[in-house]
Amino acid sequence: MTAPPNSWCMVPLGDACTRIRNGLSIKQNSKSGGLPISRIETIAQSMIDPIRVGFAGIEPNEKEDWLLSKGEILFSHINSLDHLGKCALYEGKPPKLVHGMNLLALQPYSEIIDDRFLLRVLRSDIFRRKMLRFVNQSVNQVSIAVGKLKSVEIPLPPLPEQRRIAAILDKADAIRRKRQEAIRLTEEFLRSAFLEMFGDPVTNPKGWEVKTLGEVLADIESGWSPKCETHPAARDEWGVLKLGSVTWCTYRPNESKALLPGVSCRPDIEVSKGDLLFTRKNTYELVGAAAYVFDTPPKLMLPDLIFRLKLDPLANVCAIYLWQALIQSSLQKEIRALASGTSGSMPNISKARLRTLQIPVPPLDIQNRFENIVHEHQTVVARLEEMGQKSDLLFDSLVHRAFRGELNTSDPNDEPVEDLLERIKAKREEADVARGKKKAVPATTSKPAQKPVPPSKRIRRRQRPT
Repeated sequence: MTAPPNSWCMVPLGDACTRIRNGLSIKQNSKSGGLPISRIETIAQSMIDPIRVGFAGIEPNEKEDWLLSKGEILFSHINSLDHLGKCALYEGKPPKLVHGMNLLALQPYSEIIDDRFLLRVLRSDIFRRKMLRFVNQSVNQVSIAVGKLKSVEIPLPPLPEQRRIAAILDKADAIRRKRQEAIRLTEEFLRSAFLEMFGDPVTNPKGWEVKTLGEVLADIESGWSPKCETHPAARDEWGVLKLGSVTWCTYRPNESKALLPGVSCRPDIEVSKGDLLFTRKNTYELVGAAAYVFDTPPKLMLPDLIFRLKLDPLANVCAIYLWQALIQSSLQKEIRALASGTSGSMPNISKARLRTLQIPVPPLDIQNRFENIVHEHQTVVARLEEMGQKSDLLFDSLVHRAFRGELNTSDPNDEPVEDLLERIKAKREEADVARGKKKAVPATTSKPAQKPVPPSKRIRRRQRPT
């Protein structure tokens, strides 16, 4: 392995940021207007989603100290283990976004670190492994304290080299995002095809017969949530699905946890091809998600927070049609209205309330035609996802090489980081003296300097990775 350039240093994350803070604590909802407020769901897809925000009636001239600045990074420090550390760069859209509670905002120190480079560092496996040493575990989530996060060391090349590394990784990531965009477009096509064939499931403009969900279901089956390992279940071991397996309305079997050794499995709740799954409990924005199982590895079981909807064979309703109806935005609002819960708890949808949900039931032959369209769509998506897995592996390899200094991005003309840090340290001390926070050290000629001033004790030379 090529040794990292000597011009690199390792510094605590806190030294690379001018500020790391939690957001504004204010009661939010999705309807009261005013400036948008970030929430955990805002960065669920690793980018700022202007749709998944909250509101609290904040006027444009209010809470200005809490407005995000371009270049700040939102970081999830309280979440499930898989999503802890998820982050996104604020690039000025929406134009005004209030920094809300439960996401940290990291403001990069622009004189020593590039915001896009820092974003890549925070998303790297190298950083994640270091961060996980400091997490606090609770029943349903994990967290990391701000002080501990600040202490995690990160690689710091010269600033021009950071920008070159970030540019390389941005270009590689753009290729991956094109594949993700292609999948998104196919999903948009599917939604358009549904509305063209059946109309909106709430307004029912085509006048289809309407039935309650209870009339078309034979059963609503519950799962089981035993204590599990933190790692996903391997193909040859039993595991339990997590909420993330259904949250985004597509089935993701990798979102699972392996069963602990010695715990007996329950084959009666094993997920099967053709199942229709439904999340009964989650945050308000995510509760009531549904996913159809086109295929699944064996030995994965339903958790307690996910229902399996079993259709009545005599009801003349296709599972794929029902899945697509349930995830239409208009019906999602009706589903969320069924949720109940006390303050501070996640909304929950009971079986009894779910059975009251009304859905249109078109003729079976039209449902079957739509089902054929969905299967053709799924073939295209599967091909795109297979290509995506290969590109993800290549990208991960590129990231590892980048942060080990193996991309040949160094330039002998770049100012060494240690020199830059010493210069900034001197400027800070001068500023402290000017503000009266620190006494000036008088110059002396009694002792000639024997060696250069050492760097900060918290800054060390980048070592060869082991």
